[in-house]
Amino acid sequence: NVNRDAAVKPTDAVVFVFSRSGEGDAFPLSRWCRGFVGAHPTAPPVGPHCCPVCRPGGLSFHSAKELAAHQAGRIHRKRVGLEQRWQAR
Repeated sequence: NVNRDAAVKPTDAVVFVFSRSGEGDAFPLSRWCRGFVGAHPTAPPVGPHCCPVCRPGGLSFHSAKELAAHQAGRIHRKRVGLEQRWQAR
């Protein structure tokens, strides 16, 4: 929407971090920004009902029913597809 007067719909930001296999442990959890600790591969899950794909955002649910509804959602399915394509490379 550059040089336009159209309204921009606010959305959640997504940050993609790429690394070679085996190199993620070189940056210890203690050196990560506190607001993004959940994005570290060694970070503990945020709760019993958390999404393993969307976990970097600290996405936790109160019940298994809420988690199932999230996993059936369009955004989650897009993220899963992206992860599957990335792993297939």
